[in-house]
Amino acid sequence: MTTGVCPDFLKLSSPKHYFLLRWLARIFFYVVYIARLLADIGRESPKSWYAIDFILEGNETGDPMLIKNGADVCFLLCSIFQERAKHRSMAISDYQKYGIGLYYQYYSSTDRVIGMHMSDNFNAMAEVTHESISQISGTFKNGA
Repeated sequence: MTTGVCPDFLKLSSPKHYFLLRWLARIFFYVVYIARLLADIGRESPKSWYAIDFILEGNETGDPMLIKNGADVCFLLCSIFQERAKHRSMAISDYQKYGIGLYYQYYSSTDRVIGMHMSDNFNAMAEVTHESISQISGTFKNGA
């Protein structure tokens, strides 16, 4: 039963509902961030595919956006471009560690919570993104 535009099950009538809404809001937060990251990569390739380039320049200039860009590259290599990640003598697990650390460094220097959330859930979000893109790509290949 609903009242107005808010279904009863979405009302904050219990802590259980509150935590469900908080969980959904956090998932939505990730989805929007990752969708934007994928849209950006569709428009323009990163200036480098090497995380170390962003680390060095970010530490040299003190620009936290460079650190975030390095974390984003690590995320893309772990989720979408895994074959590209294997071109160097680094493993996916190396990019995961760099990405987690860089997102946390970004959070520490800016207080932007997306950095903390992406750091805390880097591997899960990379895996979900990888599986989702694989499923979508398979759907397009099969003509559905």
